[in-house]
Amino acid sequence: IAFKSAKQAEFAAHGSAHSASYGMMHSTFGVLGADTLVQLLKNYARAGKGKMAISVGVIGYPNVGKSSLINSLKRSAAVKVGGTAGVTRQLQEVHLDATVKLIDSPGVVFA
Repeated sequence: IAFKSAKQAEFAAHGSAHSASYGMMHSTFGVLGADTLVQLLKNYARAGKGKMAISVGVIGYPNVGKSSLINSLKRSAAVKVGGTAGVTRQLQEVHLDATVKLIDSPGVVFA
């Protein structure tokens, strides 16, 4: 799912969970905002048996916006970000709520 990172609501509102069509929610080409992505994660956590908490790992190449994505979903500066690779040096956990935990990871270079 394509996602545009922004901490400010006016820049992140590409779509909402209520206005997104069924096709958009299952498309790999639609762009969703933070509210929609958080709602999808919460719905996924609720879909399990009972009240289940989920952990979502954010991994990827160095300096591609993993920490910015987490800050955008949290709507605050929860983790440190920078313009150069190597700002995130260890795994960091950020709780969106009682059911969703995001895990920020350092950049991964595949050999």
